Amino acid sequence: MWTEEAMENAQQAASQGMSVREAAIQFGVPKSTLHDRISGRVQPGAAAGAPRYLDKEEEEELVRWIEGCAAIGYAKSVREVRSVVGAIVAAKNNLENVVVSHGWWDHFRARHPHLTLRTGESLAYHRAVSTNRLIIDKYFDLLEEVFV
Repeated sequence: MWTEEAMENAQQAASQGMSVREAAIQFGVPKSTLHDRISGRVQPGAAAGAPRYLDKEEEEELVRWIEGCAAIGYAKSVREVRSVVGAIVAAKNNLENVVVSHGWWDHFRARHPHLTLRTGESLAYHRAVSTNRLIIDKYFDLLEEVFV
């Protein structure tokens, strides 16, 4: 594994007349990468691969949104999160119908392993009704009458 410092030293040596091959061997850096740096094809610190859909701040905001929804009982599914990200990307780039792949989700989860999404269970009608504040108050009023 090479360091950025080794790459800079190899670039400097090559610019002073050493061959790219010799500089790569001497400083332990890949010859093709060194050549790409010298030719200007690749800038120092550039990340490999396609650009991310969301920048770091947007991704952190997405994480807070997912956690916030889960905290109040409205957990989001993978499909919902991908749909939201697609809408954000479409709005940022003035596009329509951006489809975010499941591969994006896999990489997002790798960057944020603490996130877990679960599909909520539907609440049965009788359970939903029984959590009504008026019904609960009436139950305790009746219970109080029984014990008094």
